[in-house]
Amino acid sequence: NEDYNFNGFFLGKIPLLKKLKLREEFTFKMTYGALREQNRNYMINFPEGMGTMGKMPYMEIGAGISNILQLFRVDCFWRLTHREPRIIGGQEVKPRNFNVTIGLEFRF
Repeated sequence: NEDYNFNGFFLGKIPLLKKLKLREEFTFKMTYGALREQNRNYMINFPEGMGTMGKMPYMEIGAGISNILQLFRVDCFWRLTHREPRIIGGQEVKPRNFNVTIGLEFRF
């Protein structure tokens, strides 16, 4: 997991947005390994439709804006691998290849 914070490098150049002190953030996440069937029920944040990784790691990239009202953060994530539909329980499950999240962020 790698995060990079630009601290307003781009949005700070726009006059009206400069006063808001918004921060641009970019994220890259990658995981590689195996998941035993007995442990599948314990993975709360495992992406929908995701099965075993096989020989290809799971990767995603994201871009977001933080420091919204000095409390909120909005991120957009794009899945880079494991994008194809899978057959799970006899039904075809299409994974979400794009996702938007809104969260609280506390920085001290």
